[in-house]
Amino acid sequence: MSGWPHAALRDVADIQLGKMLSPAAKRGVRPLPYLRNANVQWDRFDLADVAEMDFTEAEEAKFRLRQGDVLVVEGGEPGRAAVWDGSIERACYQKAVHRIRPHDDRLDPQFLVYRLWAGGLRGEFTSGETKTTIAHLPLVRLKRVAVPLPPLDEQRRIAARLREQLTMSAAIRLRVENQLETLTRVREEDLASTFARIDAPPIALGAAVSAPGAIADGPFGSHLKTKHYTPNGVRVIRLQNIGSGAFLDHDRAFVTAEHAESLTRHSARQGDVVVAALGDGARPAGRACQVPDIGPAIVKADCFRVRTDGAPVDPGFLVWFLNSPPTQAKIASQMPEPLGRV
Repeated sequence: MSGWPHAALRDVADIQLGKMLSPAAKRGVRPLPYLRNANVQWDRFDLADVAEMDFTEAEEAKFRLRQGDVLVVEGGEPGRAAVWDGSIERACYQKAVHRIRPHDDRLDPQFLVYRLWAGGLRGEFTSGETKTTIAHLPLVRLKRVAVPLPPLDEQRRIAARLREQLTMSAAIRLRVENQLETLTRVREEDLASTFARIDAPPIALGAAVSAPGAIADGPFGSHLKTKHYTPNGVRVIRLQNIGSGAFLDHDRAFVTAEHAESLTRHSARQGDVVVAALGDGARPAGRACQVPDIGPAIVKADCFRVRTDGAPVDPGFLVWFLNSPPTQAKIASQMPEPLGRV
């Protein structure tokens, strides 16, 4: 695109904000439909909820949309844009929305939408001098946006190709989401039916461990604090390290070897199962994983450590069981109290 001429948007299009919403414009004197921020999405319009307000004849002449106008949101997700197709007769627009109307055939509206979309993805409209609590694209800044100007036929070819690729991507995404939904449903049904078919008598988790105290500190690990941590030494297994079936190794903490020696009853080794005693937002209490080969480790007080040496429970099966939907539902019903002995 560097070989094409560029122009500031103000030099190739008329840009205007819509009418300000006010109580005086809601009296039902001359109501017309108007588009607001929520109606303008990326490359499409959401017209499920279109409001009305009063427009005088002069205001209608000023703010009435034409087919081919580009609408751009001013705040929230600045730069979000779509080409108006005229699907609502006499539609106008609110002040939270910019209307861009190309002067002539130098600029294709759909090509402009994709240019703005690319800018939004790059953060072009949320950096620089605009530093407000809500991301904001003021009129003065929109007018300065540089637009490449290849020949009109080339703009239309690029826009058509991008539309084709985006449509294909959306279809693939929908298929993947449907497949994931099906797989999740099958997994949950399979887990539920598997445990329903198990004829062996249930065994309490406390009875499955090799010796009293295998779930450390009745039942939690050591009450370590941030001040105890050191740059290196013996690993500390914390709540944030426990995923649902996977050990999360990205958030590391350590204590000195001397400190760890005083906490041997809270130690963990490869193959032990660690269980989250608390939820932490997106991840639930009761999630479990096995400890990988990370060397000597200490379990912090927000976790259980389960060691199944010689017990009639396979640690991998135990992890699977604890993360299963039926078990997670049972644990969730016991919250918000911290998870106790299972």
